[in-house]
Amino acid sequence: MAGVTGRADIMDAPGVGQLGGTFSGNPLACEAALAVLEIIEKENLCARANLLGERFPQARGEVADTVGTGRRCSRNGRHAGLELVRSKATRQPADEETKQVSQYCYEHGLVTITAGRMAM
Repeated sequence: MAGVTGRADIMDAPGVGQLGGTFSGNPLACEAALAVLEIIEKENLCARANLLGERFPQARGEVADTVGTGRRCSRNGRHAGLELVRSKATRQPADEETKQVSQYCYEHGLVTITAGRMAM
């Protein structure tokens, strides 16, 4: 499911029958999206994301102290990242520790991804 916005002169340019977006008008995808939005609202998941986001800096410090040296941390809204390295000097990734942290998070209801080094 995706949404596309833009200036009216651009968005209104495709004529009848012309493609104005990818997967236009898929009713099953629309129903699935509505169901997801209902669950987000019913279970107050936006407030939960805010709460978890506020707890991230403390948790980041605890993780870095326990399993490795946290070289960099970033947070943009509800998106947060932590780079674990064995040594700040060599920037050698703490691969095994990162896998353990990701597994621990998964077992406690938080889905994460491991994605290599953070951009400088």
